[in-house]
Amino acid sequence: MRPVKGLGLAVLVLLMLGASGCRRAPAPPSPEYEQATKRWSSLYAQKLDGAYLDPATGEIEALLQRVPADSVDSVAAQDLLRRIDEGRTRMMAAAAEQQRAVESAQALPTSDPSHTGIAQPEALPSEAPVDAGLGDAGMVGPQVGTPASELVSGFRGCFQRAMPVQVEG
Repeated sequence: MRPVKGLGLAVLVLLMLGASGCRRAPAPPSPEYEQATKRWSSLYAQKLDGAYLDPATGEIEALLQRVPADSVDSVAAQDLLRRIDEGRTRMMAAAAEQQRAVESAQALPTSDPSHTGIAQPEALPSEAPVDAGLGDAGMVGPQVGTPASELVSGFRGCFQRAMPVQVEG
């Protein structure tokens, strides 16, 4: 049984050597990825979310798309491409919403309240106007022939009863 044991050991050694010899080393880091990440970091630091809509982002995306698939940076490059695309979509939606808000603010309001979309209060029942009686037809103050009792009681207390007064007109 000894030859079988030596044969098993030889097979095991060959398998280990074969497994390590078949593995390819990953491609070196990508200079395109390195350049793209530096440019993206600088652009984002300057413009924050506005960087997603900046024309320079297209050049950065082109660099990221040139990263070789077998590079150690391939997964990171695809992730950055995805984040840039999602950010651009989000910022375009926000810009469109802002534009709609500006247009809405610049629109002249309608004079018809039924078109505003605001709930209108129910109409209050109109009360019958109180009869003020016979007015003085626009005359203010005492007139010729005004009785003395009306002078004392009316005209907001401007007159007081004292000595008899003879008004001649």
